Amino acid sequence: MALPNFVEIKIDCYSAGSIRPGKLAVNTEYPVAMFVNGRHLSTIACSGDEIEKLAVGYLFAERIIERPGQIASFAFNEDSLTAEISLTGEAFDCDRHRPEQVMTGGGRAKKTAPDRSFVREKIPAVHADVICRCAGEFLHYSKLHDLTHGVHSAALYRLDGTMIVFFDEIGRHNAIDKIVGHAMMNGISLDDTILYSTGRISSEIAGKVIHSGVPVFVSRASPTEYAVELLREYNVLAVCRVKADSFLVINGKEGIIL
Repeated sequence: MALPNFVEIKIDCYSAGSIRPGKLAVNTEYPVAMFVNGRHLSTIACSGDEIEKLAVGYLFAERIIERPGQIASFAFNEDSLTAEISLTGEAFDCDRHRPEQVMTGGGRAKKTAPDRSFVREKIPAVHADVICRCAGEFLHYSKLHDLTHGVHSAALYRLDGTMIVFFDEIGRHNAIDKIVGHAMMNGISLDDTILYSTGRISSEIAGKVIHSGVPVFVSRASPTEYAVELLREYNVLAVCRVKADSFLVINGKEGIIL
């Protein structure tokens, strides 16, 4: 039985000055632990299908194997989300290949959820037209993207719509890290800010938002199921699929002012 690769979640849709309930299909995200010759190699966040092909490709791309014939056996347990791989020939060198977390976008993240101290008691109020107006500026701000179409962007705004800083980067994780780093190095409080991103919202991106203390997060792209769970559990006002005139609310409808 294959694991589902998407689920439908309830969201709220903002458009033309009003909010109505709706549904959104989001990708699932499974942390699959890879064990080689009985030792933990990595935990890979993935869609949950074609796990054997994913494992073989990962082992080859990381130069742990040189050909598929080096894999003696493969077994995947859907209940525990573990893949057991046995290699032929020399014993697997655990000292050379230390366990790591390989997340959905190639970033690295801790397997455990953020500490409960990061749960927000309340979210700030933000005007819907501010979210859209800033989106219109943000999504057309990058000259580098216009030139190369090869970067992600992130920007930090005040709740009143004033841009604080904007960065381009080759990775969505890096762009957000630059925003947080700039704020830390310049003594900028993130308590009353909106973080914009062009990237898909996976669990490691949600974790960065939660740990940084940003109360409002807006993305042009869609979330994974686990990212939705985290953003709701830690009470971040989160918006996805933002355009200059509409957006979908993942969490925090009560904070949106029409």
